[in-house]
Amino acid sequence: RNSNNCIGTQHRKTGSQFFRAMQVGQELVKIINLTSSKYENWST
Repeated sequence: RNSNNCIGTQHRKTGSQFFRAMQVGQELVKIINLTSSKYENWST
């Protein structure tokens, strides 16, 4: 029982870490899109 519980909590931890990484990735994409559009405006 203990080993199964440990695996369960580990899986939940990695799941939340993955979710957080997804959120961070989305934020980075937003920032990259904003900066790239700014550069396009400056170049024209």
